[in-house]
Amino acid sequence: MHNFMFKISSNSNRNRYFHKKYIILLLFLFVFLFFSSKFFLFSSSFQNIFKNAKESPNFSNDRKVMSVHVLDVQKQDAIYINCNNKHILIDSGEYSSFQTVDSYLKKHNVKKFDLIVATHPHTDHMGSMSEIIKNYKIEKFLMPQMPYEITPTFKSYKLMLQALEEKNVLVLKPNPPEDFQVGDMFITIFAPNKEYKNTNNNSIVMSVAFKNKKILFTGDAEKESEHDIMKKGFDIKANILKVAHHGSNTSTTTAFLKSVSPEYAVLSTSDEYMEKFGFKEPDSIKRLESFGVKIFRTDLDGTVIFRTDGEEIKVECEKERKYN
Repeated sequence: MHNFMFKISSNSNRNRYFHKKYIILLLFLFVFLFFSSKFFLFSSSFQNIFKNAKESPNFSNDRKVMSVHVLDVQKQDAIYINCNNKHILIDSGEYSSFQTVDSYLKKHNVKKFDLIVATHPHTDHMGSMSEIIKNYKIEKFLMPQMPYEITPTFKSYKLMLQALEEKNVLVLKPNPPEDFQVGDMFITIFAPNKEYKNTNNNSIVMSVAFKNKKILFTGDAEKESEHDIMKKGFDIKANILKVAHHGSNTSTTTAFLKSVSPEYAVLSTSDEYMEKFGFKEPDSIKRLESFGVKIFRTDLDGTVIFRTDGEEIKVECEKERKYN
């Protein structure tokens, strides 16, 4: 009996020992898993910081995005727009800029344009348009019909007309306030509203909207055209403004800015142009700043790209610059 009780007691102690050992092992395992998971989450978050920083200018692949590329071609205009494999070109810059524009378009695998807009016949806006017409397929071509008295006679304008005729391109003239679609993009024409004696005022002014975001393109439209647009009561409110006439004081009046109420503005310009005309810091830029608009300039930022999924806007610049 005593021996039997001793065996029971002995087994009980041994069980108690293994039970404690088992609890300690479980506690150790729990602590290990707890801190391992914390480290894994920290490590994962740490990697995501850099991943997100690297990918911040882009949207997820399953979302449609419109991108607007304001090319750095000095004091000229050349703007490429892409949305869901639909392509628009607004102006082409000088003839000397064709290689720059062409290389950029080829880099983005552009072979055909659904719409090309020549805002007005000045060489800094359409100087290389004849080469664009020769080298790309074009669905539609939009340009203003100029008053007879100021119809251009310079070579690049004649070459553009010749190229359009040779390729039998469908040419349209603006008729405000008409609107139409290019894929998922909605285009609205606001100007010119009459024939002006000034070539700049005959510029096509138009907006391109994608879902809830809109950008207003103004060519070189000056105060008189801006006044007529507002007089018509057109809704020109936009998230992004392509500033007219390279930032010159001939455009971007206070009243016009109030009507547009942009969050961003972009100028295609150059230091030389600003200095030549004596407005290193023109009143137009001061007006933009007074409205709290974030300003981008191709002379300081290089090529500027706006991307939007229709809900938010992200901006990329070729060059880095700090903003106040």
